[in-house]
Amino acid sequence: MRGKKSGLETRLRERAPQLLDIDGDSVHHAHNAAKAFSAPFQYHLESLFNSLHSDFHWSTDLGSELKSVCQILNIKYSVPERFTSHRFLNAYNLAVDTARLLDAFTIFYFFFLTKEEQKKYRSLYESILNRRKVSDSSRQELQNIGKRLSQKKMTKDGEQRKQRILMKLFNSRTVTRMMLGIYMSALITLKDYAVLFQKKAPMLHMLNGEQSRLVRNFIGFFVKPQCIPATTKKLKQMKFEEETLLPLNDMFMGAVANKLATTSKCTDINMVLLMLRTAYIKAGKVLIEKMPIDNSLLKSCSAIDPSARVHSETIKCLKNLPVLVTGILSDEEEEAYMSEIFKYQLDPTLPDFDSKSRIDR
Repeated sequence: MRGKKSGLETRLRERAPQLLDIDGDSVHHAHNAAKAFSAPFQYHLESLFNSLHSDFHWSTDLGSELKSVCQILNIKYSVPERFTSHRFLNAYNLAVDTARLLDAFTIFYFFFLTKEEQKKYRSLYESILNRRKVSDSSRQELQNIGKRLSQKKMTKDGEQRKQRILMKLFNSRTVTRMMLGIYMSALITLKDYAVLFQKKAPMLHMLNGEQSRLVRNFIGFFVKPQCIPATTKKLKQMKFEEETLLPLNDMFMGAVANKLATTSKCTDINMVLLMLRTAYIKAGKVLIEKMPIDNSLLKSCSAIDPSARVHSETIKCLKNLPVLVTGILSDEEEEAYMSEIFKYQLDPTLPDFDSKSRIDR
């Protein structure tokens, strides 16, 4: 829709040349960075999310049994949702829900394992019950739930779906837990940005600063601090070379993934860390390319923020606004505006402004 010849924006500007150029929807840019981040993990979690959703979406009795398991384990119950790539940072929300329900899923699907597999993972089953302080009577109720589940007839698709779920909950449990921890810890930065700019209040004065902060903070998760450029111009030109990257074990991955990376004997840990590095690089490139941190209009609009008063750079930015926002002020109004911005800097009668105040009030 932003084509140079026939795109919606191009055609609109033919009739409304005063439209401001803010380089598109930066919340979409954050979402696209999240999609780029998820891809190197080969959709390990996303396929799990959808398998869980399908299992309970098509079977209300399974949902009822899972709810009973959650009550016994004292876990807040919720129906697993479907992963949809077009929703803003859907993977983050589902990772949070799945991590919360992980113990319940483990106990629930334990009863779908073969007898041999149940012997193999019995210690995991018992450790969850002990950690959750499940009483003897509740343990018996779990056994009753298990008997009902073992008698449930399944379609061929249902059996195959169960096997995919069992593989990720038990055989590849360390990888699944590590990826859940990574998603929750890394994507929250993008999520917070998206939530901030979905408010009804005018936020234009914060846009450039928050965009720059997002890009720098995210790149800091995997790049050596001394290699991150100080200026916006150099940041936009940054390349992720091997010598600029943090060692695999030093990258930000959150407490859960970090603990697993340092204590687990799983042979797939290094594979996950390599995926994480690739994920960071891909998402970082999207942010650097798409986020308009060098947009002159957004930089100038930052000066509208009351907290920027009494700074010489603020005056420069405010003086630049009539040049960038054309067709609004008459010559007389622009003259008055130029005088007003100097008075505004030192006006002692203006009320205090804090982060909870609206810029338009």
